Formats: sequence, structure tokens, C-alpha cells
Amino acid sequence: MITIRPYEAADLDIVMALLHKEGWHTLAADSNQFNQAMLHSHPSMVAIHDGRICGYIRCVTDHVITLFVADCLLIQSSADRG
Repeated sequence: MITIRPYEAADLDIVMALLHKEGWHTLAADSNQFNQAMLHSHPSMVAIHDGRICGYIRCVTDHVITLFVADCLLIQSSADRG
């Protein structure tokens, strides 16, 4: 089962490694900029499977009607885990 929790700055190295592994080199090019984007977007969450981060989602919302998914990554090996 996959669980989610809010992104924390301490998650940065793991999320950056996932980005590199999946070939998302543009987002992974500047870790400080990516971290700031994650910390200032709402909601920004990480997915956890077997105690390890296996993905993330970064969104922007007006808190009333619209939620825009800016980026979302879930490693393939975790894809059918609920």
C-alpha cells in the first residue's frame, strides 16, 4: 500500500534521485530551485511504499475550485500498489 505525506526539505535528495532515475533532468538541474518550488507549492506531497519515497506530486490551488497538478512522478515499480 502506498501512503502519502507532505513534502519536507529533508526529502530533497531522494526526490532528486528519482527525477534523475526517470530521466527528468530539466527539473533536476537545480536542486535549490526545485526545493523552493516544492516548499512554496500547495499541496506538495511524497508517496511512500515500504518505508521509501517512491514518488511525489506538486500542485497549485485556489483553495476553492481548482487544483492544478504541476508535476507528478511515481516510479513504475510502485504503480499498481494502491
